[in-house]
Amino acid sequence: MSKLPRDDRPMRIDPFLAEAIEKELAPYSGKQLKKAQKAVLKFNKSGFTGTFGTLVKEYGKRIREAVA
Repeated sequence: MSKLPRDDRPMRIDPFLAEAIEKELAPYSGKQLKKAQKAVLKFNKSGFTGTFGTLVKEYGKRIREAVA
């Protein structure tokens, strides 16, 4: 089951980026997962652009900050 967040519809992102985000979300459940998913949605809507590696790092950073 996917842990990627949904707003009104699934996020539209590169499948490899989606896989990387799934890996970042994998250890979380319950309230921590909800916080992490909210951070993913917020960052996704921010319009931040960069290389694949930069995006993976930024999503991971935002997730970790949200659950800290």
